[in-house]
Amino acid sequence: MAVAAAFTLPLVVPARAAAPAQAAEVAAKPGSPSPAFKTVGLRTQLNWMQAMPDTMPLAQMSIPGTHETMAFYGTAFAEAQEFKESPQKSLTMQLDAGIRALDIRVHPQGGVDGDRLHIWHGAADQKAELGSGVLGPLRDWLGKHPSETVLMNLSVEGTVDPSYCPGQDTASCMSGYFKEYVGPGKQYASLFWAPSVQGSSRAETPTLDKARGKVVLNVYRNSAGNPYSGWGLNYGTDAGYKAQVQDEYKVGTPSAITTKWNQVQAFLATTRTKRAGNLPYYNFLSGTGIPFLTPSDVAGGGSTGSGDPTDPPTYFTGVNERALGFLRTDSGERTGVMMMDYPGYGLIDEIIRHNPTSRAGTAVEQNGQLNAFVRASDGNLVRSYLPYDAQGTQGPWVQETVGATLKAPKMAGNPVATVRNDKTVDVFYRSDEGHLIEAWRPPGGTWQYADFSTSGYAPATIAGDPAVVNHNGVIRVFSRNPANNHLMESVLPTQGSTAGRWEKWDHADVTGAPQIFSSATAVVRQDKTVDVIYRTADNRVNHSYLAPGSSWKQELIPTEPPKGEGKLGEVAGDLSVVAQGSTISVFSRDAATNHLTESLLTGGVWVHTDVTAETNAPELSGSPVAALRSDNTLDVYYRSKDGHLIEAWLNSGSGTWQQFDFSNPVYHYAPPQIAGDPAIAIRPGKVSVFTQSGTGSHLTESWLTTSTWTNWDMTADNRAPVLG
Repeated sequence: MAVAAAFTLPLVVPARAAAPAQAAEVAAKPGSPSPAFKTVGLRTQLNWMQAMPDTMPLAQMSIPGTHETMAFYGTAFAEAQEFKESPQKSLTMQLDAGIRALDIRVHPQGGVDGDRLHIWHGAADQKAELGSGVLGPLRDWLGKHPSETVLMNLSVEGTVDPSYCPGQDTASCMSGYFKEYVGPGKQYASLFWAPSVQGSSRAETPTLDKARGKVVLNVYRNSAGNPYSGWGLNYGTDAGYKAQVQDEYKVGTPSAITTKWNQVQAFLATTRTKRAGNLPYYNFLSGTGIPFLTPSDVAGGGSTGSGDPTDPPTYFTGVNERALGFLRTDSGERTGVMMMDYPGYGLIDEIIRHNPTSRAGTAVEQNGQLNAFVRASDGNLVRSYLPYDAQGTQGPWVQETVGATLKAPKMAGNPVATVRNDKTVDVFYRSDEGHLIEAWRPPGGTWQYADFSTSGYAPATIAGDPAVVNHNGVIRVFSRNPANNHLMESVLPTQGSTAGRWEKWDHADVTGAPQIFSSATAVVRQDKTVDVIYRTADNRVNHSYLAPGSSWKQELIPTEPPKGEGKLGEVAGDLSVVAQGSTISVFSRDAATNHLTESLLTGGVWVHTDVTAETNAPELSGSPVAALRSDNTLDVYYRSKDGHLIEAWLNSGSGTWQQFDFSNPVYHYAPPQIAGDPAIAIRPGKVSVFTQSGTGSHLTESWLTTSTWTNWDMTADNRAPVLG
C-alpha cells in the first residue's frame, strides 16, 4: 500500500534493540532433503485458504498437490511420498503441510461393504482402503480446518478383472463401487461437494465459498486415463480434459530431467496466458524412468558414477529444485495445480504464495472526506466515502459504483490512490488484461478513466499492484514490467516542456536498478525525498530514491549493516514503507521465519529489528501494511497464520514494540478471520483499518477515535460491496 505524502509527519525516533541473528539456508546436495524435496513434515500451512476471498474461483488458484498421494510402499520405483507411521498419518502430514490436491489410485478387491476399493500404485499394495485410509482421515482433517478445500483426482489403477464386475461394463461397475462411498445416505456423501459426485452429471468449477470444508472431485478416470461420464468437473470431452493437464511422466535419463522441466515451464506459461475459462490446470512435476531413475531421482536429483577416484560422481538437479528456484524469482501469479513427488516445505510455500493477492482496498482523504476504494466481487472499482451534510456533520458512508458506471476495465489487482494538489482524487489499478488503469475525479466533477498501457504511459502489461505518490505536486506511479521485471515509472510533471503530459521511465535504464519481483511501495519524506522499495530476484530489498535537486539513485539494503544493527534475512511477499521525518522504516516478512522485520534508515545507517521476536507477536501469513498516526505512533497491521488481524506499534516513549490481536473474541475489534491484507487510513486523531472478512468477503472497518476501537461490517450495512 502506498502511503500518501499528506500523512507523513515528523517523528522523534527512539533507539531500537538489535535484531537477533537469523539462520541462513544452506544449499543441499542433489538427492538430499531440502526446502524443495522430502521435507513435507517440517512446516505446517494448516489454514492458508483462509486468506483467499470466498469469491475466488478454484480454477484461478495456485494449489500444491501430490502425485500418487498414497504411494508409500513397494520398491523405490513405486514409492512417491514421505511416510510417517501409517498411510493415514502420512496423508494427514501432507494436508498439514499445505497440500490441497490429491491423486488417489484404486482397484476393487474384497473388503467390508462400503470400503471395497483398495489403494494401489501399479502392482504395489499400499495397505489402505479408500474409506478408512483416505476419506476418513480427510473428513477428520477438514472438520478441524473448515476454511480449506481439497481437490481429488480418483483413478482406477490397472485392468479390472471381470470377476469384480459380473454382468456389468467396467465404467458402470466402477461407478457403482464409488457410489458405495458417496451415494445418497452413504458414509462419505457429506464429505464431498455434492455437485461433483452426482454420478449422472458433471459440475462447473465452484468458487471457494461453496467448497470450503469439502472435497471436490476433479475427475474419476479409468485405467487408460479417460474421465468417466457423470463424475467430477465438466471438462466436456476426453480431449478437453487432457488439454488441461501436463503429465509427461517418462523421464529415462538424468539429461531427460531438463526436458521434463521444460515441459513443466511451458505448461505453466499456458496456465497463465489462458486466463479465460473456469477449469483447473494440472501440472505434474513427477516422473520416472525404469530402470534408471526413480520418482525420488526425478524429483530430488542425485548423482551418477560410483564415487571412487576413477568414477567420480556427477550430480544432476531434480525437477522440484528447479521449480523452487524458478518460482522464487518468478514474476507471474497463478501456477494452477502443481502435482509433486516428495515435495519440500519451501516448494509448497512458494506455490501458495503465488495465489492472487487480496487487500481490503486503499483509502485517501480528499477535502476532509475519507474515500475507500475496493475491488468488488464482479471485478469493478467501487468507492465508499464519508460525505458531509449541510451542517458539516460527517456520515453515513455512501457506496458509488465507479467502474461499472464508467464501463472501465475490470480489476485483477488492488487499487492504490492519492490526491493531487488541486484535490483531484487519482486511483490506479491493474486490469484483468494486465493494463495499468487510471480513474480520476476532480472536485465537483465526474469520474473519468484512461488506459496507460494502450496510451504508452506504462508497459504493455504490468504485474502485481502499482504504487503512487504525490511528490510536491508531481504524480509518480510505479509498476513492474513482467516482460523484463524492470521497475517502471509513469510520471506527470508540473513544470517544463512536458508539464501536464504523462511520461514513462525505465528505472533499469535510469539507475541500473535490479529486477523487481514484488509490487513496489513508495513514500515521500518530509524533505521531499521519494523512496521506492521492492523485493529483488534473490529476495533482497532494493531502495531507489530521489532527493531534492538530485537524480534517481538505488541501493540494496544491506543484510548486515557494517555500522548498523541487526540482520535482514531473505524477504517474502510485498513490503511497506513509512516516512518518519527524514527517516524511513521498511517492513517486511522474513522468508524463513515469517517474522515481521523493521529496517530503519536513520542518519544514513540501516538498523534491522525483528519485531516478532521483540513482541512475541504471531507469525505473518500476508504482507505487512504500515502507517504513521497523527500522534507519531508507528503502526503496522498484518494477517497472522491463523487469520487474525494483528497490530504492532512502536511506543514512542519507551522505544519498544508492542502487539495486539484485534480478532481476539474478547474485544471483537476485527472479524474472527480476515482474508488478504488490511488497508489503513490516517486522519487527525483517527485511525481506520479496513479488512476483508474471512467469511462472506465483506469489507469491515475498525476505527479508533481517542482511545476507543470500534468495528463494523460495511458490506452488511450496504455501505460497501462484497469484495473480490
